[in-house]
Amino acid sequence: MVLPGVALLLLAGCRSAPAEKVVAIPEALATWMEPGEPDEFDLRWTNDDAIRKFHKIRLKVDFAAVPLENSWWDRVNIVYLFDNDGERQEQLIDYAHRSLCEAFAKSDCLTLVDKADPETMILHFVIVQVVPNKPVLGALNNLSSLTPFGAMAIPVKMTLHSLTPSSGGAIAAEAMLTDSSGEVYLGAMADRAKAPTAFFSVRAFTPWWNIEKIIDRWSESIAAGLDDIERERTARFTTAPGFAWIN
Repeated sequence: MVLPGVALLLLAGCRSAPAEKVVAIPEALATWMEPGEPDEFDLRWTNDDAIRKFHKIRLKVDFAAVPLENSWWDRVNIVYLFDNDGERQEQLIDYAHRSLCEAFAKSDCLTLVDKADPETMILHFVIVQVVPNKPVLGALNNLSSLTPFGAMAIPVKMTLHSLTPSSGGAIAAEAMLTDSSGEVYLGAMADRAKAPTAFFSVRAFTPWWNIEKIIDRWSESIAAGLDDIERERTARFTTAPGFAWIN
């Protein structure tokens, strides 16, 4: 049995490495962004005073025109034999839009609208990289943990997962806040996240489940963070921990 202390030692390495660069956020705006805390978005900048002048928000979700390239290992995946890239991108765009809509529908400070007016902020959410989970490898990894030898190897497998940038699936996204004209920037953030390290992961049997859950966490974090700004509180835009006993 793995001691809890062993798992805690993995926490420092279970976050995904930040994206190598920003691709959707304008270069001048990117220079204003600063690294977040370990449990926050990788990079962020917000003009809190300007944001408080707006009480409505409109959503725009896209896939980057020139996304970040995946490594050769990330491209070795049986999923690519069956999935159409264009269709999958549209599905992820639709999922992210619905996820953001659900998160902002719970907002106490911002009203979600379909058409922008002078009181409306535009949130432009751009997916810049997607690495689907390898379901065959994930299944073998999980099922082997049910054997005596595999159980003994759990600390090694968790460490490898923790240190590999895209284990279990990963996604990178960038978001920009502007006024209704789209010309005045109010904020920007960027993050890259992967599946959490876990003793056992049900989501490892599917290629996209972890990706969708990461999108949900981002949606909730952005909505909650903007609500904090509207209430004149310190907004942290936190993300979920990179470790879970059972994922």
